[in-house]
Amino acid sequence: MILFERIRWKNFLSTGNQFTEVSLCDNTTSLIIGTNGAGKSTILDALCFSLFGKPFRKINKPQLINSTNEKDCRVEIEFTLSGTQWKIIRGIKPAIFEIWKSGSLMDQASSAVDQQKWFEQNVLKMNFKSFTQIVILGSSTFVPFMQLTSSNRREVIEDLLDIRIFSNMNFVIKEKIREIRENIKVLELKKESLNDKVSMQKEFIEKVERDSEFMIDAKQNRINGLDLEMLDHMKKSEYYDEEIKAKHFELSRLSGDKDKLKKLNELKGKISQRIDSVVKEHK
Repeated sequence: MILFERIRWKNFLSTGNQFTEVSLCDNTTSLIIGTNGAGKSTILDALCFSLFGKPFRKINKPQLINSTNEKDCRVEIEFTLSGTQWKIIRGIKPAIFEIWKSGSLMDQASSAVDQQKWFEQNVLKMNFKSFTQIVILGSSTFVPFMQLTSSNRREVIEDLLDIRIFSNMNFVIKEKIREIRENIKVLELKKESLNDKVSMQKEFIEKVERDSEFMIDAKQNRINGLDLEMLDHMKKSEYYDEEIKAKHFELSRLSGDKDKLKKLNELKGKISQRIDSVVKEHK
């Protein structure tokens, strides 16, 4: 349980440059009363601002600085939680956000947003909405639980029962669903692209098959024509073979006549010589 001990502020809303301090641990309970404008709601604004960086009422952050000094707005809150002493210092112009644990300043290497997130999740264990619905019940800004939005009601219940793991699981599941839907869209686009490619391939195959059938028919007709030409040439070849044989026979016969003609020429020469001899003898 959180036990608030002390809160103080300066240059916050209508307060001046000197710290205004309220002790909350002098008695087991504290009652703050005053007329309108006395600063009762300022305490709530300072409490929320120190813990969450925003006031309880709907006031813009620049308007939290004292309009006269316009700088050095500073709020400090001290509280005990589970036996550990905590002190939060938050300011505007200059911007300050310090978390002190048991008198030691915690590491400020991370950003203010990350520090605030860590502070809410690990120390307070509640966010601004849950704090204003559970711890602070202001009549001017309080919204009944059933009039809250479903997400705000869930936050309050989770903070009360410390079951924020379900929201984290819900967030993780939604992220997975979103990724799955994106993957489905990508796969649908790929599917459409592949279907288009399949259709184009089918059309191309059908065209190739039609062209192939046409070419096959043309080649078959060409083959049939060549077969007929081959038969015709074979017949002509047989005829020419017979002609060649006849020519060879005639050539062989003519070769024998040539030898006879040679012998006759030789006899003619001998006869001519004999006639010359006879003529000479006769003379």
